[in-house]
Amino acid sequence: VVELNPQYAILFPLFATMFTASSAVAKARCDVDFKAANAAADELAQKAANPKVGRSEDQLLKPLVGVRKLIFTVFKTIFLETKTKWSKFNDALNRIFNGGAGPPPPPAPPAPPRRNAESA
Repeated sequence: VVELNPQYAILFPLFATMFTASSAVAKARCDVDFKAANAAADELAQKAANPKVGRSEDQLLKPLVGVRKLIFTVFKTIFLETKTKWSKFNDALNRIFNGGAGPPPPPAPPAPPRRNAESA
């Protein structure tokens, strides 16, 4: 009978090391996110306090305009995708119910010239 205690002695430090490494990575990511959020908040506070400090009106943050543009882009994409799929579906229905009538197939390529056995 093999004892399991040596395997446990190896697995415990292995899992502890993995947890430590993952928590270090998570902490580093939180620090980066915190610094980015802090910088963005400072810039917003500066713009709110004095909006004309070396910046033109076009460079100020306009969250409502950005959200409106984003919503417009999403709806435009949905509309174009729906239009394309509806067109393909409509073409398939026309082929089914009109007996394959639809746009004519492309012309066949010309056949290569045939060689006569007499001329060879």
